[in-house]
Amino acid sequence: MPEYIEVFRVEAKSLLKNFRDNDKNAVARCRVVFGGKTDLSLMNMQHVIAKEYGFNDWNELSKVEDWRLAEALIKAKNKNFTTPFSAWTGDGILQVEDRKWLFEARGVPMVQGAHKVIAPKKGHLDGCSLRYCDVSGIDFSDVEICKIFYNEGTNWPKDNAKLPKGDKPQAFLEKRKNAGLGVKALHKQGVTGKGRAVAVISDAKLADHLEYHYNVKDYEELCYRYDNNGGSFNASMLVGNSCGVAPKADLYYYAVSRQQDVRGAILVDYAKALEKVCDKHQKLLAKGKAGIDAVCMPNIYWVRMENDEGYEAMKKAVAHTKELGIFIISASLMEDYGLYEGAIWCTNDGHPDNPADYESILPVKDVKKSLCFPFGGMTVADFGKMGAYCYVSAPILGRAWETGLYLLAKSVKPDLTLAEFWNIGLKTGDFKDGIGTIVNPQRLINELMK
Repeated sequence: MPEYIEVFRVEAKSLLKNFRDNDKNAVARCRVVFGGKTDLSLMNMQHVIAKEYGFNDWNELSKVEDWRLAEALIKAKNKNFTTPFSAWTGDGILQVEDRKWLFEARGVPMVQGAHKVIAPKKGHLDGCSLRYCDVSGIDFSDVEICKIFYNEGTNWPKDNAKLPKGDKPQAFLEKRKNAGLGVKALHKQGVTGKGRAVAVISDAKLADHLEYHYNVKDYEELCYRYDNNGGSFNASMLVGNSCGVAPKADLYYYAVSRQQDVRGAILVDYAKALEKVCDKHQKLLAKGKAGIDAVCMPNIYWVRMENDEGYEAMKKAVAHTKELGIFIISASLMEDYGLYEGAIWCTNDGHPDNPADYESILPVKDVKKSLCFPFGGMTVADFGKMGAYCYVSAPILGRAWETGLYLLAKSVKPDLTLAEFWNIGLKTGDFKDGIGTIVNPQRLINELMK
């Protein structure tokens, strides 16, 4: 887990470099504290950073509790936001019996007498989150670790014989901080999504996290009606610095509730958010920037909501977004663009970078036409605190993953069209019978660089 203070250390080193390069902004920041002195050291820069974040000096900053540092980071970020960022403290430790209904609702029986969770032969404990749960009295020996949704706060059995099959939970969680399929190799080559931008419209609020603290350029909540802080999952899958697909891309985030309000409407606010994305895109272009390449709406199947009050407004907003050349990635991908996507995940003892170790997590409509992306089985930022992580077994990350890859592709070929991206993905991917074509990021990017 990263230490919050490292963020401030890195910022001090960056300030020193910029100061020595005579960057006007850096010189002005240092002048506030040290006047016109020119022989400033790293220690001096640390003092400047401490003052800027509301501390008396670096000595005070380095000794305060983590929550104080997190609070300072959030306050600084919130100066430019329409809706303030938040830091959420997470659940307390729960007894697993408190969530028995979650297991039963998913058809996963929990035998109380034997204290044993029985996972289905195929699938996962989707929705049966063990985040912050005390499951120390349960025998998991018949369950693969890859099929469990858990985090660093899960209290596991002390007896190794009762742990899930595979690596120990913490080791597995660390190992899966990898977007997979060779994406990290692309990052080392400098293909990181730098200079590109993406918007997320989601039914989950966004709590701050070290994974994407500096990537988030704007955050807003539109008519939000219930508390769901899980936006960190998709935000980190998209632009997280250690587990994201496009770690240098900019993120604009809009939280919109999927819960019906008294109007019985859901799409009204989604349409408003899409129009905000269009407006932001045009403002970025006016400033000479690349604009927004894509909108990720991971949890909405809007084309099947004809009876919703906001359906016509949504159709209009979608059309406007497409006219501007912004790719919309949602559950309506096939209806919107005629594209077939497949959902895969890495097996329990497989390696995330090896396509041979992937299997379907959800059935596909057309194997020959489907381009497959990892949808689950990865570690992402948790929303318990700014340095927390969780392993997500549920198939909820795929649309963020494919959006991130699209950003990488646009970073090497800015005039890339959606049809090109998809067709080259199918051409360069790894076809597997019964699954579809597993996208191969390295070969896709190499093809675009020709």
